[in-house]
Amino acid sequence: GTNVNVPSVGIYRKLKWVEFHTHNFIAIHNSRKFVQGFVRWSPAAALAAPLVDAGLALRRKLGGGGRHDLRAETIDSMPTEFDAVLARQATPVVTHRSAAWVNWQMAVGRANAGREYRLYLVRDAAGEAAGYFILQRMPMPLLSGRFKDVMVGALRDWNIFDDERADALSLALLAARESAAWGADATLLPA
Repeated sequence: GTNVNVPSVGIYRKLKWVEFHTHNFIAIHNSRKFVQGFVRWSPAAALAAPLVDAGLALRRKLGGGGRHDLRAETIDSMPTEFDAVLARQATPVVTHRSAAWVNWQMAVGRANAGREYRLYLVRDAAGEAAGYFILQRMPMPLLSGRFKDVMVGALRDWNIFDDERADALSLALLAARESAAWGADATLLPA
């Protein structure tokens, strides 16, 4: 399995790989740039954006779900003390994770021009490490240039150390909040 980019899709098709698509969710943080994509007249977009932002804020407040006791802290690299919990998985097919592997992802991501990566350690209310995630931030014209100058965040990798202290929804929502605080107009989250 692989996450295929547009230039390489032809190679995988020639190799007869089975093709299936997964969907991502987009959490919109700054509606002005998206509203301007639908309403070309800038004064109308300027009036509509605060209303859309208020609606999005209300929606997040009413139906955000997830745990609210988790917090994220930015770290430069994954400490090796987490190797044991990174390698421990309860599923039959897993990738082996280690601090070195997480740090390698960060090094490769940071070397990619025009993209920024941040590593976050997730802690629960007691301050115990509950997981981690990697955010990527990059400028991206969406939908064939309809939206201009949009900064997009993406949840690139994540892991939960203990299912009792964190869950996938809570971690994704925390990543979206951190992405917005980092300046992303929207965040791509896996389905």
